[in-house]
Amino acid sequence: MELLLPAGSFQSGIRALENGADAIYLGLQHFSARKSARNFTFDELRRIKTITANARKKFYITCNTILREQELPDLYKLLDQVAYIEADAVIVQDLGVLAIIRENYPELTIHASTQLAAHNVSGIKILREFGVKRTVLSRELTLDEIRAVRNSCPEMELEVFIHGALCYGYSGLCLASSILLGRSANRGECGQICRTWFTVELPEKNENIDDGYNARDGFFFSMKDLSLKTRIADLKKIGISAIKVEGRMKGPEYTAQAAKFYRSLMDNTAADDTELRTTFSRSTTTGWVGKREKTFARALVSPDYPGHKGTLIGKIVKCDRKRNLADIRLSNSISLHDGLLALKDKNRGKHIPEPVRFSVVKLSETNGSRLVEAAAGMTVRLSVPVYIPENTVIYKISAHNQKLPELHPGSYSLWKHPVNLIITISNEQITVSGTIPTLKITGKITEPLTIDIARKPANLQEIIAKTFSASGESLFRMGTSSVINKTGKADSELFIPASNLKSVRRAWYAKLDSLWEKRISLRDLGQTFLILPIIDPLPIIDPLPDRKSIIPDYDSPVPFILDPDRYNPDTLPQIGGIFYISLNPVLFNEDLYFTKLDSLLEKLTTITPKPVIRIGLNNIGHLYWAQRHPEFEYFADYYLYIANSRAFNLVNRDPGLVRTAYYWLEDANQTPAFYKKNIFPVGPGFSPPLFISRSCFRKDSLGSDISKISCCRDCSRYPDPYYLHQTGKTFTVHVKNCITYLFQDS
Repeated sequence: MELLLPAGSFQSGIRALENGADAIYLGLQHFSARKSARNFTFDELRRIKTITANARKKFYITCNTILREQELPDLYKLLDQVAYIEADAVIVQDLGVLAIIRENYPELTIHASTQLAAHNVSGIKILREFGVKRTVLSRELTLDEIRAVRNSCPEMELEVFIHGALCYGYSGLCLASSILLGRSANRGECGQICRTWFTVELPEKNENIDDGYNARDGFFFSMKDLSLKTRIADLKKIGISAIKVEGRMKGPEYTAQAAKFYRSLMDNTAADDTELRTTFSRSTTTGWVGKREKTFARALVSPDYPGHKGTLIGKIVKCDRKRNLADIRLSNSISLHDGLLALKDKNRGKHIPEPVRFSVVKLSETNGSRLVEAAAGMTVRLSVPVYIPENTVIYKISAHNQKLPELHPGSYSLWKHPVNLIITISNEQITVSGTIPTLKITGKITEPLTIDIARKPANLQEIIAKTFSASGESLFRMGTSSVINKTGKADSELFIPASNLKSVRRAWYAKLDSLWEKRISLRDLGQTFLILPIIDPLPIIDPLPDRKSIIPDYDSPVPFILDPDRYNPDTLPQIGGIFYISLNPVLFNEDLYFTKLDSLLEKLTTITPKPVIRIGLNNIGHLYWAQRHPEFEYFADYYLYIANSRAFNLVNRDPGLVRTAYYWLEDANQTPAFYKKNIFPVGPGFSPPLFISRSCFRKDSLGSDISKISCCRDCSRYPDPYYLHQTGKTFTVHVKNCITYLFQDS
């Protein structure tokens, strides 16, 4: 099982590899889901390749965002660089990117990003058909659900997140940042709406329960950090290919400590995550993988504080208001210049606690004896910036010695792509040729050559190999070499002046570099037609209606069908005599859902005359079911993200079913630049969920404040909707079958 670490920068990547990572994942300057990370230049990527190749480790390139049609030329340029560097895999979200790699870069391995929301057997199987080697599973899966996918899809490598930040919404389905801020999480620009505060109004109760409040502030969508340190053995036993740490926005200290800690766990050696938690850690949870108790509160969400809490180090015993001196009983060690955090409760749990951050500038025993460091079990005295009440918990959020020295990229050599050479020598000239099939580059030069009779026997093959092995500043180097002697004399009899060979060598590598530059410059000019296959015109069909007109009544405002059993021919959305059925993007019990859907469709097909039925596909896994039901008409609904022609070609040509689609709704322009007779805007007034979450708002966000709600069977006592307020905006929360949907009120 592989240990995979994030590398948001060159420094972070090196530290992860040094401390036990088997592989790292990183982004380049474009098309990365962590756009704000430092990411990698091409030269840094070449140096990482050298390091991983020498250490027999791996690196994966993230190209996991949605791309517009006009961005495809830049995508080809990026993929050229990835092909040049021979990355071990490309992690993708956009179906168009997947199709382009499969068609034009077959040598590249494809990993499906968690942004593709693959969470069931159907999703894994269709991705396998599309040529994906590994899938990063949705983080919402339980251990049993992961096991079921593993058993049903033995040919697919599976990757599971084990540590780091959790998104409140399903990865890939979150629209909050895009709709509220104009910054798409599917473009690497997430504004982290889930980490901001809201005020909640509780609905009227069905019973007289004294909760002690009607409203309060809270970070109701701020998830705790994932920590599956106790589940490593379970995941290995299931047969998971890789375990993954989140955190490309975090620094090298974090990746170093995370790699060290999880490497120790995997090697069954002593492991302590204190330093890891100090570098960065919110409150932690085992998420859906961990065993969830029948009665619990706030197991997933941390409504009181969304930020870094580090390591618990003790509690305030007393605090002197006048001198701002606090006595702390330590449960963990501290030192001078460590950073500390206290969360002051401002109003008995009804409002957000006030974070107080300060540094240990003076440290002493209670008798006044100065200290440099203090161990667990001691009671110490230190200065605080404000009065902090007794029993307030204190956390260490930075250590005085955790900062790592800066590494110098220039101290690591640049990787060069090998080229196998065929060198032909005649009496007056030398020809050098070589081909790099993966880059579609073939080079050949012929240069004059001066040949003399050697005064003593020489090894011609060795001399030429040694000369061409030095490639200077070129992007390429010699792989193998084969010398063909056509002079009529034995190799040992020939002497070629070194200056002559070096001149030929310079000409050869200049030729290769010019061929590479020509290939890249074509991308700059947008000339991708050179390798794009011609697509036949698509058939003209009836347009799709405005998306808001096909929201099913029973499930409104949720814009897709949650339970097909609730519908019949009289209650389904119908426009112009066409029935519209939009499928639920999240199906953990897909067999039950599709059984119910089959029953509904059977009722529809008995109608005379036989109606037209259009089914909206909202998840990659829906394509697998649709392949087995070619009798219906399909459209790519708004969650399948058709933002470029290549994405539409994949679902239209490969499964051969999807004839039309809604254009990617996060593009504010809503004017597709491709297949305008088949791609339609969602239309005005459509309000999709900002979040769809497997975290039950009643149980996980409100949790312990409604003490008598022990599980979701009791949720009817607090029927939704819930109303949230933030900076003049109102939001509505609906909870259906323990799935939470957040909408912005119009």
